[in-house]
Amino acid sequence: MRARVGLLLLALLVPPSPAAAQWAGFYPRARLLETQRTMPASIEENFREVIWPELSSAEKLRLGRVTLAFPLENAGSAVNFYASAGTGGGTITIPISSVRLFADIAIASAWLNEMGYKGEDKVADYLLVLRHRYPDGLAGQRHRPLEALGIPANALDNPRVNSLYQKIVATAIVFIIGHELGHLYYGHRVDVTPARSRADEVQADAFGLELMRRIKDPPSGMAVYFYMQAHLNQPDSILRARSYATHPLDSARMRALATGIALNAESFTLGGTSPAALNTIVAKILEVAGLLDRPGVQEVMRKRGQTLRFDQLAVHQSGTARPLPAAPAPAGATQLFAGNYTGNWLHAGGTIFPTTMQLTRTGNSVKGSYSFGKGGVAGNASIDGIIVNGALYYDWRWGDGFFGKGILRPTAANRVLVGTWGYTRAEQGGGTWILGRP
Repeated sequence: MRARVGLLLLALLVPPSPAAAQWAGFYPRARLLETQRTMPASIEENFREVIWPELSSAEKLRLGRVTLAFPLENAGSAVNFYASAGTGGGTITIPISSVRLFADIAIASAWLNEMGYKGEDKVADYLLVLRHRYPDGLAGQRHRPLEALGIPANALDNPRVNSLYQKIVATAIVFIIGHELGHLYYGHRVDVTPARSRADEVQADAFGLELMRRIKDPPSGMAVYFYMQAHLNQPDSILRARSYATHPLDSARMRALATGIALNAESFTLGGTSPAALNTIVAKILEVAGLLDRPGVQEVMRKRGQTLRFDQLAVHQSGTARPLPAAPAPAGATQLFAGNYTGNWLHAGGTIFPTTMQLTRTGNSVKGSYSFGKGGVAGNASIDGIIVNGALYYDWRWGDGFFGKGILRPTAANRVLVGTWGYTRAEQGGGTWILGRP
């Protein structure tokens, strides 16, 4: 992906009312000014050189002139990013204080995971404490993410930590600006019902995801962001934006985004993302949906946040860097369309099942089967196909009542299969595949 380092947060369509001001002074002014000196130019470059060229002429004409604004703070919310329509175009506002918080969460997540800690759990604890201790519980405490979690000042000197951090923020910047462009493109309004606002968020997500598809890079950074939101920006938190009531982070939105990523698997794998990485992104976003789905989970989170303190969060930096991954098998080392594959079976209606596929190849003929659902509980189907010009064209059958056709194509040195499937005589329309060798 061409995106350079950029730091952004989730789009909120509506700026909070000044009367609801809560989020101010969390970071020293000098820290915000330092970020403001370095960050806007990078984001502008991503916007003009990565995002804008991917828009069609018709899309550019409809959007008009779009500018980015970088105020030092917006006191209404810890996480605040929004679009405002104007004459001949619109403005996307990116408060520096919100950017700084997400950047620090991204650094913490990257360093903790690289050092062998379960970074998600550590970051979750921090966010829950912040959610329930802000603002009165901050006095005299090491309350900012990196200091509270004990992340070393030179964390980004580790090349792999820096690489992961860069990936988080670079993909977030593209998706979130794309999301805001979606609000402007469709003319979304503020004064609508909560149901309409939720539908608008899904539509703006789809616009942003389509831009990512054109760039061929999935929004992996949004898994970190949405995980952050699920713990921090909930109705019982003073940190939530005023727009929460009309722009909630709900499970339906998370499932729609996860499905959209999965259904665009072929484009993302052509861009170099492995099926395992795609499956991880989808799984993490679906995990957020699960957190939002279950009131019991939110209650456990609330109690944990009320019990922990900032001074209990710091790691002792006893973790060790993960070993380098094993080198992938060279191209051609394993016969194509033969052997075992694992991944996701994706239904166009939104269902995502883990799947395993076993294929046997004789010349250009391929037979096999696949099972989907955990432990194969959802179903087992057969495959019978032929390889033409490097792609597998196959018939599938599930029981006595379901059958159809499909296509599987290799990417990534023949270790990754992506494709489509359909019902009866159609080779697409039913859903997609993302499969890789174990």
